[in-house]
Amino acid sequence: MGYTRIVDRLKEAKETTVFLVLPIVGVVKDCRDAPGRLSVTQREKRLNLCIVIERVLLIVDQFLLIHPQRRRPIWIILVEHPRKREELFSSASRGDRLNLNVGHGRESKGSSPTSKERDGLSAAGESDSHSGVWLEIPLGRRPMITLVTGATGLVGNNVVRLLLEQGRAVRVLARESSDPRPLEGLDVETVRGDVCDVESVIRAADGVGRVIHAAAMVHVGWTGLDQQRAVNVEGTRNVCAAADEFGARMVHVSSVDALGPGTIENPGDEDSPSGSGVPCPYVITKGEAEQVVLQHVGQGLDAVIVNPAFMLGPWDWKPSSGRMLLAVAKHRPWIAPAGGNDFCDVRDVAAGIITALDRGQTGRRYILGGEPLSYFEAFTMLADVAGRKGPVRVGRRPLMKLSGVAGDLWGKITGHEGDLNSAAIEIAMMPHHYSYARAAAELDYHPRPVREAAEAAWEWFLEHRYA
Repeated sequence: MGYTRIVDRLKEAKETTVFLVLPIVGVVKDCRDAPGRLSVTQREKRLNLCIVIERVLLIVDQFLLIHPQRRRPIWIILVEHPRKREELFSSASRGDRLNLNVGHGRESKGSSPTSKERDGLSAAGESDSHSGVWLEIPLGRRPMITLVTGATGLVGNNVVRLLLEQGRAVRVLARESSDPRPLEGLDVETVRGDVCDVESVIRAADGVGRVIHAAAMVHVGWTGLDQQRAVNVEGTRNVCAAADEFGARMVHVSSVDALGPGTIENPGDEDSPSGSGVPCPYVITKGEAEQVVLQHVGQGLDAVIVNPAFMLGPWDWKPSSGRMLLAVAKHRPWIAPAGGNDFCDVRDVAAGIITALDRGQTGRRYILGGEPLSYFEAFTMLADVAGRKGPVRVGRRPLMKLSGVAGDLWGKITGHEGDLNSAAIEIAMMPHHYSYARAAAELDYHPRPVREAAEAAWEWFLEHRYA
């Protein structure tokens, strides 16, 4: 069967396709993608192959765009040379396009062919004398496994679930002390470790093609600079180094707090200078972490930065930003801070992160923003979703500042800084509004109304007995 006939058959393929190829000439030995061209070194070899392709999405020129499905991989069998371990396809750009040539492969340690596939092989003309060696083809320069850090958090857990829904292989780095509930029942490979431990990060990144770094320490207050720097900055440095070592593409999940804040009339963007907000440890370390990523990009790392706004939605196990909704539901907020924020659905943010991984421009920031609301408007909406009464008025600055000072004093008495402190109050009295025009144009990011996010979060909290 010649090349043209192979492509014709693949174009018609909707289910499992099995066919025999003899011979294929022009073995790809090395394949590197460069801007505007594909450099290929070839050598000759003739093999009789039987190819089993589960699903083909699109034929593009001389490349196949394959959609890898969990537990339904692409297989080949070497009919004439059952002891040789060869792959039909060699890697091309980003692991999505596979060349129609024979390249070096590796033996799969996975499952054996199904009865349907064996029947297909018999129909294709395989004799009993050629039992063959079944191989699973790793897609791209390496198996297209996506490593997710922070997979038990609000963002990371939604990212993991969306990746699995899309049929992608997922590996997570999780601490021994992590809550096991967020990963229960999920088909993920778990590596135990911590982003602060470089050895465990390297172990987790070994063999992956992509990395989503969502792990972070989040506390808005004046204390904990050393701890947040260890996690947010040095942890990011470890993840960048590991991604660079294994040639993986990376998305770093930052925050709009790393950027200079804007107003509704003049929203900030990806180029807004940092340092114009409240200089608390969280803001400082998120900005420093971005600089670490950009430094590695300058040294060759293929990485993108995303800056989510205030997120609401399901799978908020800790909970994190959903605490605002729970607080409004538990205790009526008589007053609201004078500031505002952009509120978005974490499911849209997860989709934006994956799209940034797929096609974001290296070294570029993308704000994943949402609906601009004042905190008075946000509290009113959240209270309505929870069936409670909303705030009565906006708190005056002197009263708000006094509550922050009282929180600081209580933190010193107890030895633990709580959520109510003067740094958090200062931030809550400022407008934090940003344009997500770049993400809309380049990542097709269009967040849903924030009320949908709040309703989904409240329903999840009720289902899991948080409220």
